[in-house]
Amino acid sequence: MVPNKTIYVKDEDAEIWERAEKLAEDSVSALVARLLRQWVEDREALIDSAGMKRIIVEHHDDEDVIVRKAFKARILLEDFTSEYPEGTWDAGFANHNTWFAAIGAKGNFVVWTVSDGPAGEWFEVYESIADMESTESSPPADVIAAVAAAAGEDYAQELDV
Repeated sequence: MVPNKTIYVKDEDAEIWERAEKLAEDSVSALVARLLRQWVEDREALIDSAGMKRIIVEHHDDEDVIVRKAFKARILLEDFTSEYPEGTWDAGFANHNTWFAAIGAKGNFVVWTVSDGPAGEWFEVYESIADMESTESSPPADVIAAVAAAAGEDYAQELDV
């Protein structure tokens, strides 16, 4: 017997679900299953275990204590340079110019920096490119675009103009 799965839709996504119901050739359930199947296949290809290696990242935490984090992943960005001159970007990355990123064995994205100034190193894990873009701790847009391109994901920064 196939188990029931319930998907909760956010209020702001209700309109797109209604439009999908009208456009779907089969049921929305079949559409979601087909899209999930493709997403899983794409993600599994992206995190091919042959390209995985153990990565250890050392960085200073907020109390200036050296923290070591280890994980199995495939490097996507290495020594990526993002130029944000001091005072031009308000999220605190003005001194974070050298970026690294990897995709983990579970499909999560890991992004970290080395410090070029007094801001200290930075390390964060994201579930997706969309998550990376939408959180308070989002890296700069050019870093997100580079990670997405390296991961083979179709990405465009959405502008509110």
